[in-house]
Amino acid sequence: MSRRSAWAARLLVISSAIPYLALPLGSSTNLPLSTLLAGWLLLSGVRNTRILVATTVLLTAPLAASGFRMFLSAEPWSLSGQLTWVFYVLPLPGMAIAVLRLRAKIVPWLAWTITASSCIALVQKFLYLDRGVVPWLWAYDAPGYASVRELAPVLAQYVRRPFGLFPESSFLAGTLTMMVMGMVVLDRRLTGTLRLSGYVAVLAGCLTIAVSGSGSTIVGLGLIAATVVAPMIRRHLVAAMYTLPVVLGGALWFGLNGLNERATSFNWSWADRTASLVGSLRLLSSDPSIFLLGIGRGQTTRYFTEDRVPLLGLQHYSQLTDIFSVLGRIVLENGILFGLPLLLWMGAVILTSGGPSHRFSGFAALLCWLTAGGVAISYDSAFWIFGLPGLLFGLALIEPSGLTDATRSPGTSLGTETNQSERSNHADLAHRQ
Repeated sequence: MSRRSAWAARLLVISSAIPYLALPLGSSTNLPLSTLLAGWLLLSGVRNTRILVATTVLLTAPLAASGFRMFLSAEPWSLSGQLTWVFYVLPLPGMAIAVLRLRAKIVPWLAWTITASSCIALVQKFLYLDRGVVPWLWAYDAPGYASVRELAPVLAQYVRRPFGLFPESSFLAGTLTMMVMGMVVLDRRLTGTLRLSGYVAVLAGCLTIAVSGSGSTIVGLGLIAATVVAPMIRRHLVAAMYTLPVVLGGALWFGLNGLNERATSFNWSWADRTASLVGSLRLLSSDPSIFLLGIGRGQTTRYFTEDRVPLLGLQHYSQLTDIFSVLGRIVLENGILFGLPLLLWMGAVILTSGGPSHRFSGFAALLCWLTAGGVAISYDSAFWIFGLPGLLFGLALIEPSGLTDATRSPGTSLGTETNQSERSNHADLAHRQ
C-alpha cells in the first residue's frame, strides 16, 4: 500500500461529510472533492477484477438504457446527465478500494469524521439557530444545492433545524445514519467489537440525528440502537433485559418527539416528497418503454417542468421540479431493466454485509440505506448513497481469514490466527493491487 493511496483513502472519508467542498460545474452542478479522490483511487493501479467489473456496469448502465431507448423514442438524451452520473457513482468503487487499502484502520477515520460532523451540527443548533442566527453562510456556496443564504431568514426564524455542513437537515440525518451503520458493521466484522471512538461516534451521531427533525429519524435511531446492542444480548442476556428497553425506548422517544414537532407545524416537505414519488411511479407505469428503459438519465427535471409527470389529485405546496429520492430517480431514469438491477445489487451487498454472525446488522443497514436514499435525500451528489454499498462491497472483497467471524480451525489460538490473517491479508492485497 503506497503512502499516497493510504492518505487519499483517509481524505476520501473526511471529504465524504463535506459536500460543499466541491468545484462548480456550470450554474447547477458541482464536482465534489470526494469524487476526485475516488476517481484517483480507482485509477491508481487497482487490478481487482470484481471492482473493475462492478464499476464498468455501474458507469455504463444509464448509457445502455438511453441507447436502447433511442430505438423506441425520439426523446433527446442528456450528455451532461451521463457525465454527472459518472461523477456521482464513483464513491462506490472509491470506498471499496479505501477499505482494501486501510482495512480496520479506516474505522477510526469514520468515527472521527462522524463525531466532528455531528459536533458542528450540534454547535450550529444550540449556539446559533436556537438564538435566531444562521452561522457560516460563507461556507454554503456551491451550485447544485439549495441557497442557504436566500433561505437564512426562514431557517433562523421558523425552521431552526441543524444541517451542519450539508445543504439541509434531511441530507445531514440521512448521511450520518448511513455512516454510523457502515462504521458499526465494518468494525464488528474486522475487529469483533466497537472501540471507544466508535461508541463516541454512535452517541454523537444519534444525538444529531435526533435533533435534526428529519422524518427518517425514528427509523435511523431505532435501527442503530438495535444494531449496537444486539451482540450484547447474546453475551450478557440478563444485563440486556434491563438495558435494551432503555436504549430502544430512548431511541423511540427521540424519534417520535422529532416526528411530533414536524407534524404539529406546517410541513410542506412531506407532502411534496410524497407527491413527487407517487407522480413518478405513475409516470413509470404509464408507458411500457418508460417502464422498461426509463425516461433517460438527467431527464427527470425536464419531465416535471413540462408537466409530463401525472400529479393530478396529489397535494403539494410548491412547484415540483424533481423527484425527492435518489433511489427513485435511478429507477425512473433507467427503468426496471437497467435501474432496478443496480439497486438490487447494491441492496444485496448491504444485506449480506453482516456475515454469518451479525445478520441483523446487514438487514438494519439495508433499511437505513433505503430510507436515506429513498425518501430523505434527493441530491445525486450525496456521497453515502453509493458510499455505503461501496464500503460494504470492500468488506466483501476481504478474504474470510481477515474477518472476525471466519471459521477457526481447532487448536488455533487467537494470536496465531491474527498473525496468519495479517500475513494473508497483506499477500492478498499485494496480489490484488
